[in-house]
Amino acid sequence: MVHEARQMRKKYAAAIACCYFSSHSIATCFTASARRPRCDKTSLSARAHTQILRKKIIKCNDVPAALDLLGSAYPHFRENDVSTPKNLIDSLIVDESPRHAEAYASAGTEVVVDGECIVATMEVLRRSGSSSRVYLALKLLRLSVLYSARNRNYQSGIQDDGQIRRIYKSVISLLGDNTDDGAKKSELILHLLHTHMPKQAGVQPGIEVFHASISSLGKLGRPDVVLNLLSELEDRSTQSGSVGI
Repeated sequence: MVHEARQMRKKYAAAIACCYFSSHSIATCFTASARRPRCDKTSLSARAHTQILRKKIIKCNDVPAALDLLGSAYPHFRENDVSTPKNLIDSLIVDESPRHAEAYASAGTEVVVDGECIVATMEVLRRSGSSSRVYLALKLLRLSVLYSARNRNYQSGIQDDGQIRRIYKSVISLLGDNTDDGAKKSELILHLLHTHMPKQAGVQPGIEVFHASISSLGKLGRPDVVLNLLSELEDRSTQSGSVGI
C-alpha cells in the first residue's frame, strides 16, 4: 500500500508538472506577442464594482444575504428556487424560463457573467454547510453557462471562458467538501468534467479544473478514478502539449 501510494504521488506530480510547464511556456509566448489592452474608464469602473461586490459577498455570514447581494447586482442571477431534484445532474438542465427572458431581450447587450462574485458566493455556500448548498451552486453554474453561451452566440468577441472555468473549479471543489453521497458526487464530477463543460459550456477543462477534480475525488474515496484522471491528464499533455489553456 505504501509503495502504491508513493507511485501514485510521483505520477500525479509528474503529470501536473508536465502540464504546468507546457501551458506556462505557451501562455508566456502568447502574452509576449499580444498587445496590452486599453484600460478605459468604463472597464476600470466595472472592475472596481466587481472587487467591491466580491468583498461584500465574501463577508456574508449566511447564504440568503450572499444570494441577495449577487441578485441585486445581477438580476439575471437571482435564484429563489431551492428545491432539490432526486438526481444531482437534473439540476443542471438549462431552461429558458420567462423570468430569465429579460436577459435575452436585446441581442446587443452583454449579459454579465461575473465569475469572481459567483465564486465568492459559492465560498459562502461552502462555509454554510447548508444541505442545499450543492444544488444552489449547480444552479448558479447552470445560469452562468446559459448566459455565457448566449454571449458567445449573439455577440462575437465576448469571451467568458476564463470566468466559466473558475466557476466549474469552484463547484467541483465544493463537491469534495462533504463525503455524503460520495458515489453520486463522483459521478457528477466526471459528468461536469467530461460532458457538461465541453458540450454544454463549449469550454475545455484546464489544468486547474483537472486538479480540483482529482482533489475532490480523492476526498470522496475514489483512488481508482483519480488514477484514471491522472492517466488522461498525461495523455492530453503528451498529445497537445497543454490542457485547455
